Amino acid sequence: MATEYEKRHLVDWLRAEMTRQAGRRYLIDLESLDLKNLRELQRLLRDLADEAQRTAQRARMFPGAHHSQLIPSPFVCYEPMHPDRQATFTSAARP
Repeated sequence: MATEYEKRHLVDWLRAEMTRQAGRRYLIDLESLDLKNLRELQRLLRDLADEAQRTAQRARMFPGAHHSQLIPSPFVCYEPMHPDRQATFTSAARP
């Protein structure tokens, strides 16, 4: 019973957050996802919101910088996150 309530609450949060971030509604059947996948989607949306906030902050700090200098380098390849939630990255230029 608690998981059904948690799932309903998470689906409502995801719908509201997707609408807030994108400015439009999406017809995604979130109810068909299990709780684990809903949490991963929540984590993705939070990560995207954090990255947008960091990019906007860098734009305010460096007003004359070109937008390509404000976003993460395309030469960095982000690898999957470890269970301890520490992000790792390596150079995409490999021998």
